[in-house]
Amino acid sequence: MSNIIPFRGRAAASPVAFMAAHQQAVAAVAGAGPLDAVRPLVRDDVRKTVILLDLALQHARELSDLVTEERARRIFDRHLAAIEYSLQIARERMDAS
Repeated sequence: MSNIIPFRGRAAASPVAFMAAHQQAVAAVAGAGPLDAVRPLVRDDVRKTVILLDLALQHARELSDLVTEERARRIFDRHLAAIEYSLQIARERMDAS
């Protein structure tokens, strides 16, 4: 299955590489013009990220069914509930903007 959203081939391995990638991103945003021109691009990226996190949460819920130890499952489910709550807040903020 191919990725719905293209990702970089690999993450920056060193702080120097990370800073170079960060500076390129800042330069790209700075060259994009006024903030209003960049805002839809950022909003679309956030929307795509929320969709991917929703999918990851669904998979984690399915994995939760495989946890047999009750205490571990409660901890796992509590973490998933916190992630779900954070995603709900993100969705509400996206809808409000």
